Amino acid sequence: MASVDATIAPLVATAPNAYVAWTKLTQQYANKSQTRVYGLQGSLNRLVKGTKPVAQYLNEIRALADEISIAGSPIDSAALVIKVLSGLGPEYNEMSAAIRARDIPITLEEFFDKLSSHEVFLHHRQESAAITSQYTQRSNQQNRHPQQQNNYNSSNNYNGNNNRRNYQQYPNENNNWRPNQSTNNSNR
Repeated sequence: MASVDATIAPLVATAPNAYVAWTKLTQQYANKSQTRVYGLQGSLNRLVKGTKPVAQYLNEIRALADEISIAGSPIDSAALVIKVLSGLGPEYNEMSAAIRARDIPITLEEFFDKLSSHEVFLHHRQESAAITSQYTQRSNQQNRHPQQQNNYNSSNNYNGNNNRRNYQQYPNENNNWRPNQSTNNSNR
């Protein structure tokens, strides 16, 4: 009795042998263990990937599956694969269909590797789409407003010779001045 924890000592103190003590402990803690399994399975069933990375999602699934197994109710690999697939978003539909159509069940390790690879593929596809979108948007803006391009030659003040005065800048001046011919004739 000296090696028994104080929390369970009252349960086993009156037991005549180890079998009876073990039976009392099982009865006492089995209900709590089953309640824990139900709670963990509920958490597992509600778990979805959402915006989390695949690695984080899979780690959460593994942790819950391990806890359920420790509590005495291990989860079959095929059931875990189905659970993971059901928590993925629509961007994984093609992969999900391919895995469900297999004749030979996929191992968890291979399945997790394929999910990680598919996530990398999706990330590269989104980057490519974003780059294409930015290029298209910039190209469309330039085609709509060609006057706004920064072009030195289209400047209103440029006339090919920096030493000459641009007469467009001074519209009120008489740009066509010529000497009065009548004055020239009278001096002759």
